[in-house]
Amino acid sequence: MRKWIYTGALTVALAAGAAAISGGPLLPGAATPAKVTPAKVTPAKVTPAKVAQASNNQRVATLSVVNVSCITCAPIVTQALTSVPGVADVAVKEGSGATATVRVVYDPAKTTPAALAAATSEAGYPAEVAKN
Repeated sequence: MRKWIYTGALTVALAAGAAAISGGPLLPGAATPAKVTPAKVTPAKVTPAKVAQASNNQRVATLSVVNVSCITCAPIVTQALTSVPGVADVAVKEGSGATATVRVVYDPAKTTPAALAAATSEAGYPAEVAKN
């Protein structure tokens, strides 16, 4: 019995929604829905991708990181690198396949490119320092 009640309620809800889209009643005796006007859509401004920039006492390391294959991978790589002392900025650019190029701005007095590669490798994303 309960199954039929839910099915009936779903049918009425779907018919009411379809009526709102079509502009007329789909069920006998149902009221005509109010006129729906579409909202104005303003296109979003597109900003260029973030690029890691170094100041005078900082260096930029470029890492080639593998296994970056889904939308959650880049934030994990970023988190792994920003947890390293001396890292000022991280920019992940996903490439073809499952490889990403990562530019890291770091303080050479506090860390090294090899330590940065080790941090991503420990997070499950093997990396090597790319030749600059």
